[in-house]
Amino acid sequence: MDCYYKNEAQTKEALKGGWLYTGDLGYLDEDGFLFLTGRKKDLIISGGVNVYPADIEEVIIRHDAVRDVAVFGVSHAEWGETPVAAVVLTANSGEVNAEIIRAWVNNHIDARFQKVHEILIMDELPRNVAGKILKRELKERYEKIRNKSEILLDITEVFTGLTHAKRGTKLEWAVIILIGLELILFGADIILSLSGKLF
Repeated sequence: MDCYYKNEAQTKEALKGGWLYTGDLGYLDEDGFLFLTGRKKDLIISGGVNVYPADIEEVIIRHDAVRDVAVFGVSHAEWGETPVAAVVLTANSGEVNAEIIRAWVNNHIDARFQKVHEILIMDELPRNVAGKILKRELKERYEKIRNKSEILLDITEVFTGLTHAKRGTKLEWAVIILIGLELILFGADIILSLSGKLF
């Protein structure tokens, strides 16, 4: 390989000293056999511990209602990063929801740092033309949904504070009405995002 087509930055990152750095992670066992554990860019560092998404994906895919899965890391205030899983359900998954799957998965994982923070249920996982799951895109979608949720919570707190005032001025009530409309719009947007319609 000479270079990445029209991508000088990626070429410099991958080609160093005549070696091609593929970004694959793995280890050799005592018999000299090589085992691949995942991709460096997909590695999740939670509380200073390396978490390999493939290890968690192997557990999740065993759930009867899960057809496809991708685990990726998202920022976390306490741990640095934490695992989130995007799943596609089987056609006959019934009444299974994200919380049921999360509880089942975390019950089957011993290590605390591997426990899944959240489950996103999607119609399909985004893939490139080669069929590879686009985890960076999943992470961006999740962050967008999370940011909208945080804004919604902030607006709710303001709304609650204003409605508990003993006497509201006309301006305060106008603000309450505007915030109420924002709540409706943000709520609808989040529901549509979670249902996969904005994906």
